Amino acid sequence: MMPIPYLSALTTTLSARSNPKQAFDIIAQAFQAEVGYRLLTFTAIIADSSSVKRLWSSHQDIYPAGGTKQLENHEWGRVVLQEQRPIVCNEPADLQRIFADHVDIANLGCSAGVNLPVVFQGDVLGTVNIFHKAQWFSQDKIDRGTDLMALVYAPMLLSRQ
Repeated sequence: MMPIPYLSALTTTLSARSNPKQAFDIIAQAFQAEVGYRLLTFTAIIADSSSVKRLWSSHQDIYPAGGTKQLENHEWGRVVLQEQRPIVCNEPADLQRIFADHVDIANLGCSAGVNLPVVFQGDVLGTVNIFHKAQWFSQDKIDRGTDLMALVYAPMLLSRQ
């Protein structure tokens, strides 16, 4: 069940003349409380390209908002973009196989990650990317993260304008 305080804060933020970053700040608090993370990013798929644009990051120094990243891993693309399912990496070897930037991720104390696709009207708009220590992502945590995805749609769509 979605925590009402986050929903209320998000409604207030989106009702005001705010920017999507402020909405993502609130959503990040919900993900921290409900799932937990050491690194969290929100990315948007760049139309007609093989890259993503970072909309928000918990570590602006390493993963700044506005930065882009090439989508190079075929397994990631198949699972997240084509099958529109979360990709779960619960071990360092999984991260190394899936993410080209696994060294930067590991340097933040992360050895597990899950990427949740943001699917709207049949298309993947972007992803929520959550990283933590090894074996962090139980099915319960993945389900809680999936439940929080409803919070992501408005700021992600606003970011595309």
